[in-house]
Amino acid sequence: MKGLMVVSVSMVLAILIAVILVITLRGAASLNWSMLVQTPKGGYYLGKEGGIANAIVGSVYLTLGATVLSLLLGLPVAFGLQKEYTGRRLSHITRLALDILWGIPSIVYGLLALS
Repeated sequence: MKGLMVVSVSMVLAILIAVILVITLRGAASLNWSMLVQTPKGGYYLGKEGGIANAIVGSVYLTLGATVLSLLLGLPVAFGLQKEYTGRRLSHITRLALDILWGIPSIVYGLLALS
């Protein structure tokens, strides 16, 4: 079984490396500096001029915003779950609620939101 596992992992890695190489080799000719720094001018992917600067800047803004928001919400919650900073009962109730929420499959949340 161990040999079969090694063979299957090797096959999967070989296919992954092959896919990455094909994408890199075929796409390298289209990659240039003007594509990265110019804004779209309508139809870059159809062979016209323009670039993907808006997508890159938008991704950076989205990442920075998510990072700031997660730090502002996550740090107080992390400190609040420590028994030294809050009462033992509050941290116990919060941990119990989180354990219950983590045990529910995400499809249940999706169905609840859909309804």
